[in-house]
Amino acid sequence: VDGPGCIHRTFVGVLSPKQAGTRIQVFLDGRDQPVFDLPLLEFFDDEKGPFPYPLVFHKTYPGLLFPIPFAHHCRVQLVHPRHGTKDWTGEEWSNYWQLTYTRYAAGTPVESLAWPLRESQRDELDQTRAAWLKAESSAPEEPSSWTVDQAASLEPGGVLRVPLTGSG
Repeated sequence: VDGPGCIHRTFVGVLSPKQAGTRIQVFLDGRDQPVFDLPLLEFFDDEKGPFPYPLVFHKTYPGLLFPIPFAHHCRVQLVHPRHGTKDWTGEEWSNYWQLTYTRYAAGTPVESLAWPLRESQRDELDQTRAAWLKAESSAPEEPSSWTVDQAASLEPGGVLRVPLTGSG
């Protein structure tokens, strides 16, 4: 898909030993080298893979909720050495895929994902992960502690920056 944009959900129907030889590759902005080129089972592994739980999970189905922003273009592909041979069954891909993305207006500045993350990005990831783990195990805080209430008027094409601290 052409960008700018962001993949924000990646779901797959099932993962099993049948997908052991399948790799997932994520290419950004027309680059020859993918930002990710991993065995499918590792990509969705919350212990050995690149993404921690709860951003990657295996609840009712395997999924990833880690954003993959791209400035110009994004291509996600599966590869398997037996694809196209007579013993190919198609089960090596899994039974279905869902990639959900948002495209932004042309000219929207987006910094494409680079891996590994910078230290500041790892800190944000850790804060997000902690907030999600807390939300998973406890009741939400009182709204007054996390709500931003601000009014503003913008001219067409104007910009408003609202500084926020913490994760959320």
